[in-house]
Amino acid sequence: MKIDLSKLNFDSNTVMNKTTIQFNEEVCNLEFDRAYEHSSSKQKHTILYVSNPYSPEDLNWNGIIEQPDHSVKGDDPTLDKAWRKYNKAELEMQRIIINRAVEGGMLDAKFAENLKWSRKAGCSCGCSPGWRIRDYGKQSVWLTVTSPSKEQEKQLQKQRYASEQEAKTLASLVI
Repeated sequence: MKIDLSKLNFDSNTVMNKTTIQFNEEVCNLEFDRAYEHSSSKQKHTILYVSNPYSPEDLNWNGIIEQPDHSVKGDDPTLDKAWRKYNKAELEMQRIIINRAVEGGMLDAKFAENLKWSRKAGCSCGCSPGWRIRDYGKQSVWLTVTSPSKEQEKQLQKQRYASEQEAKTLASLVI
């Protein structure tokens, strides 16, 4: 099957791989990447994965101040409603990222309009949810948002963890 790259605006001369997006007054980087799947791959569609360091509670999105407690679907109608609201907020945030990618020349508008959300886009067990679209061949597309403040937080956590591990090691040597 020959893939019509003009549908996706993926010509290497015109695709921008980076742009910016703003969340909570912080300018973040938005990066684009893609990979074609091997012809023997079981993947049937193009799948778009969106990675965002922010959660709805980080941004107080639609009044969400915390993630709902974990529960089994159907056991508690109140928690089910809270999870529906939370999941809807996550998808709204991803749509904003997708739209920014279109504005930044990373994705074609027609491609973005036809995306369908699937909890089981990349795997039948649900471990890799994403946005699916037909008629664009077998490929995986990634939109990744990176936040300078979140990256700094991660770095500090790594340093704290390394310090704790070093202290444990030194304590075990002293004993």
